Amino acid sequence: MTDVKFEVGKKYENMKGVYEVLSIDRNTMRIRWERGEEITTTISLQSQIIERMKGEQRDRKEA
Repeated sequence: MTDVKFEVGKKYENMKGVYEVLSIDRNTMRIRWERGEEITTTISLQSQIIERMKGEQRDRKEA
């Protein structure tokens, strides 16, 4: 499994929707979803979610 390299100002997607990375501080980051909600989350959690979603997409394509 590879870790996603998050960058401030870039947009990513998890199961809750598309979000923008507002700031990164060590192992946490502040994100804002398109509807305006902001939270602080761990980089590892968001990376795991994205990698899992990629795996599920691959599985669907192979089925």
